[in-house]
Amino acid sequence: MNLVGLVNGESSRHGKAYCWKIEGGKSAIKHGAKIVLDKCDEKDEAQLFIHCHPGQINGHGSWHIKLSPYLAPEYIVSVKAEEDGMPLRLEKRHDPPKDEETLYLLDNIGAGDSHIGVGGLGMGCADNAPGYLSVDKSNIHNIDGTCLLVMTQGPSATEDARIVAKSASLVKKRENNEDYDIISNWSLSDTGIDPPPEDATSCPCSEVSPSGNICKMIMKDRLNKEVSLLRVKKRGDGIFIATDRPGTEDAWNVRVTVPNNNCDDYPMDIKAGVPSTSCNKLLSRYEMLDDSQLTFVEDEKYPCTSFGKNIIYFLIMEWYYFG
Repeated sequence: MNLVGLVNGESSRHGKAYCWKIEGGKSAIKHGAKIVLDKCDEKDEAQLFIHCHPGQINGHGSWHIKLSPYLAPEYIVSVKAEEDGMPLRLEKRHDPPKDEETLYLLDNIGAGDSHIGVGGLGMGCADNAPGYLSVDKSNIHNIDGTCLLVMTQGPSATEDARIVAKSASLVKKRENNEDYDIISNWSLSDTGIDPPPEDATSCPCSEVSPSGNICKMIMKDRLNKEVSLLRVKKRGDGIFIATDRPGTEDAWNVRVTVPNNNCDDYPMDIKAGVPSTSCNKLLSRYEMLDDSQLTFVEDEKYPCTSFGKNIIYFLIMEWYYFG
């Protein structure tokens, strides 16, 4: 069952409450974006995550969970590698899922104190611990020292502090150290907001905007001293229209078709003289990035998904007439 909610916790010493948020806000959603703390606000869409609880580990009380940004279900909250000190960040989904894509909620969901473990070693938190559910503050010492748990970075939980994976032994020490005011116990709340449609979650190339059928980006060209408006509009049936300088005499339209919402390696139909690409290739090879010449700014009224941004960036990089 999927639900949309906040990941929240209170600091170990002063009881300060914070929630997870995508660093930089909703306009900064991309592969590698870090997870940080902020004051809890259900109206801040960068704090909303889709919680998926696929099932228990080995029949015990530890559950593996998937957390995806509400605004970009094609990503998942994970780590770059299962190593001590790695920050939580957005990673692209894989099919089938990799071990490190999955976080683990240890202890019972909704119980008072719950720790979150990371990846295959997160599962090890349950498999290697004698008590399985013995992960609250009173007996966290039962956990294998190599187990990685999720906690705040630094001595104090503050706004903008990053969330990192650290060894369970270190978590225990800092929880009991009065010089530290960390958050290592997390709750998953339910805001009552409806999750995105299943096709949006399973097919990252089906929506160009998290809040409608139009996305817009502003491109600033330092070299040519130009500012251009770029737009992608969803027409339905896997058809999208990308437009350079919409509403002007110099407007260019390019039709992009994702056959049957196919999200694998089946070629997309793009009506322009560009190299063949697919949904997977578009998302993995054409991430919109600023460089020494081009800077991109999202139109807050018409935000873009990664797919919407990557269509624009692909056409800029591969077609002379676009951008």
